[in-house]
Amino acid sequence: MQARLMAATYAQPCGLVSRPAATPQRVAFSAAGARVLARGRRARVASGGGGGSVQAPSLDDLRAGLQEAIKAEDYGTAARIRDRIAQVEQEDPVVTAERELEQAVAEERFEDAAKLRDRLKELRPPPPPPPAVPAFDTTATTTSEEVTDGVRVVCRSFFVPSESSPARGAYFFGYQISITNESQDTVKLMERYWHITNGQGQSQEVRGPGVVGEQPELAPGETFQYQSACPLPTPRGKMKGHFEFYARDEETRQWNRSFLVNIGTFELRSDV
Repeated sequence: MQARLMAATYAQPCGLVSRPAATPQRVAFSAAGARVLARGRRARVASGGGGGSVQAPSLDDLRAGLQEAIKAEDYGTAARIRDRIAQVEQEDPVVTAERELEQAVAEERFEDAAKLRDRLKELRPPPPPPPAVPAFDTTATTTSEEVTDGVRVVCRSFFVPSESSPARGAYFFGYQISITNESQDTVKLMERYWHITNGQGQSQEVRGPGVVGEQPELAPGETFQYQSACPLPTPRGKMKGHFEFYARDEETRQWNRSFLVNIGTFELRSDV
């Protein structure tokens, strides 16, 4: 198109020559092209102050005007519109690149489309940084082991992909607990307490009688094991807590002492 405009310009003879009367089509468009360009001038004046704002011509308006000017062979107006298009494109390179990308894809010019995608990545502002979340200890483990008053509690967590849906922010974790009575007294698990923290630092507390519907009684040397689950909205989290136990007096056969047994912190991790 540029070559055609230049050829038409240089084909004009030097000196004063008479020009044929413009065709009705050319006259009609000359007025339309003038209105398009005048709208841009009025918009620039309005933006500098004074009266109400006037909407500047869009790229679509300018491109349509350019095509009409070329059809009407009004090369002077076409050249001015072309310069105005270049100015608008320089003012908003993102919009221009987006439209060029759409056109490249529609015309199956995939190599050009790839270049335009890379250009848009450079032109567009980077996304805002994600909200700060508390950092988890990278050395933390998905197991823990604690002994309190002769009661050993061993924990191990594991991720359950089949019950999870990361796209919906749903992560399902299971955990296994092993409780061994290493004391000389018979003990009974009466109550559980959990403090659960997800990957965004949000915490919840869970209390309830016994575990998995039971309040197991353990003689010296006995072990009780169970398995449960914990859903989270994040791919990582952690748990800790305690069990409340009663100890029995073997002479009176009465539960005469209450004590807390710690549950060590263990991680819930979908990457393990």
